[in-house]
Amino acid sequence: MGRHTASLILLFDLHRAAMPVEGNLDRLARRLEWVPDGWTAARVVRWFDAVTPPPGPPAPPCTSRVCGTGARSARPATPAAIPASCRTCARRRRSWVPRPGGRDRLLGGMTAMLGGMTASHFSQELSVAAALAREAGALLLAHLRAGFTVEHKTGADDPVTVADREASALIMAALAAAFPDDGLLSEEETDDRARLNHDRVWIVDPIDGTREYSTGLPDYCVSIGLAVGGQPVLGVVYAPETEELFTGVVGQGAFLNGQPVAAPGSGPDWRVAVSDTEHSRELHATPLSGMKPSGSIALKLARIAAAQADATFTMSPRSEWDIAAGHALLRAAGGDLTRRDGRAITYNQPRPHVEQGLIGGQPGATAWLAGQVRALRLPTAHLGVQAHEPAWAALSPADRTELQGHPGVSIRHTDGHLLALLVVNPDTRQVQRAEGDAFHLDRLTRDVTRALGTVALGTVQP
Repeated sequence: MGRHTASLILLFDLHRAAMPVEGNLDRLARRLEWVPDGWTAARVVRWFDAVTPPPGPPAPPCTSRVCGTGARSARPATPAAIPASCRTCARRRRSWVPRPGGRDRLLGGMTAMLGGMTASHFSQELSVAAALAREAGALLLAHLRAGFTVEHKTGADDPVTVADREASALIMAALAAAFPDDGLLSEEETDDRARLNHDRVWIVDPIDGTREYSTGLPDYCVSIGLAVGGQPVLGVVYAPETEELFTGVVGQGAFLNGQPVAAPGSGPDWRVAVSDTEHSRELHATPLSGMKPSGSIALKLARIAAAQADATFTMSPRSEWDIAAGHALLRAAGGDLTRRDGRAITYNQPRPHVEQGLIGGQPGATAWLAGQVRALRLPTAHLGVQAHEPAWAALSPADRTELQGHPGVSIRHTDGHLLALLVVNPDTRQVQRAEGDAFHLDRLTRDVTRALGTVALGTVQP
């Protein structure tokens, strides 16, 4: 038995046996090397309570040779051989985990917590992520009460607070402890490229909607997603201000506070969740019907999954941590999210940013919205556009020849009509060309700055 598994079982047994955990700290300290810095034994116990179901009333006696009195050592060859004649047997059937060496044991939730669960269920992953989202949410509310200083990473549209960093550290440490074989990606942590070697990667935004959070608005959330093979399969989004916990696994449905989400709307009066920033600067002047401006995109996607809205789109790019959890929730509820040009989104990329705007929601609403976006010629940015991508056609034939293979070509366009062009050396961040309408060039420059950092902008050419 591994040291970490033994540590978990030791603590779990002490707690479930109602032994005084704090009185056994010396014993625990010798075995709990996996616990993140700053975690007390009592906090670990609270975590166990959150991620494991409470014990039910004693099961009635069972006469089967598997779990009957004096027969617990009998090891069934397969999970199907475990009878479901009582709750004890049913639990053993669900938690059957093969172990090598001829001494297989049923470790239930403990083994699952360490990654032993099959990829088709994800129940333990979901429990851990939900508990961490709630704990991070409590931390965010505590910082709101205490007050904090707001900093900015690349500009006024890109704030960060101590709460972002502390919530990220909390979530990442706990995920690393619970699932040591998984990769990790967070907006507020240095990107560990080792994640690219993992099939399973947790993608975290400790506060999606930091601008709203830092200005006292409730439209922010904790976002924790799991991608497997580049696909979003599990999502947890928690809104601390409204105490809404959205959870879902693709193929198993989406839930709001433990209850299945409502059925999606059927139109024709579709509700379109849009960025409050994009609405105030640009979309307010368009005749698109049904727009509902709000902050966090993760929360938008969660609300669409819960049938509180129907579809969404953006004009600016987003990063993987902004959308991974919400995308999984949307897929769990029967919807999807794609790039504005219709291509699929794959996660755990070397550059974890989707280079253009997004569109998604429930199928009927998304199809209607895509038609409206084209008809109203609503623009999208496309950063680092390459010759094989549809947006390349927006460039003039001369520019296609001149810029072929250049890694820093970014454009803003509407359905193939070029609005602004920005060519930047990605290594030096020096602007080599800046052309187009001043308003659209300003929007494009903001998008490039968020992706690359501050760029030195030259004179606009008409």
